[in-house]
Amino acid sequence: MSQIEECGKTFLLAKSEFNRAYYLYWHKIEPCDDVIGFRILGHFRRHVEKFSINLRRGSLGVKHAAQETYRLVITDDTDDYTWDEAFAFAKWYARLKGKISEAIANLFEFEGDSFGDLCDSLPLAGEGVVQAALATHPKSEKPRRDGFLDEEEIYKAVKAACSPAMAKFITSGENYIGAALEQAAKHWWLHRVLTGRDGTVWTEAEQKSVQFACFDDE
Repeated sequence: MSQIEECGKTFLLAKSEFNRAYYLYWHKIEPCDDVIGFRILGHFRRHVEKFSINLRRGSLGVKHAAQETYRLVITDDTDDYTWDEAFAFAKWYARLKGKISEAIANLFEFEGDSFGDLCDSLPLAGEGVVQAALATHPKSEKPRRDGFLDEEEIYKAVKAACSPAMAKFITSGENYIGAALEQAAKHWWLHRVLTGRDGTVWTEAEQKSVQFACFDDE
């Protein structure tokens, strides 16, 4: 085995061990509360509008928007949320889209990929649409009229709450919002370790060894 092959093997084994440990760590992270979640969602939505709609980057813009949401707190360019809140926001978003899926599933005859894509993007329509979606759950204690009565009402609510471009983006695309947020959270978590922002201490020798570290493939 050549030196580069040996390095590759070492890398893959270390990456596998890290991913396993990170998965267990992420599983224990608690989502932020709804007040914080919707506050950060407002910022994230504006980034999506910028990168995905205005700059016409589509689903790639979602990744850029997620990265921007975390970059701003890492570089101290926002006072509206902390790192811990932003990190927990990705978990909150994942939980929210799961709740939405359970709440509105009864309105759809077939829960295919398009249904999953809608649930993944629907929070971008804003808190009002989200609350209506949650009130649609058959076991919700909210009045039936607070929720949606059929599938068509969901699309009408999105159009009323968003610009035409954003409404189309939410209802017609495979945007992978939740995945982009979790990936960005992991990326910037590693950045905090690399830079010592999380309290990690690097020896001089370790600093020299880690200078070629790259975690963009995460």
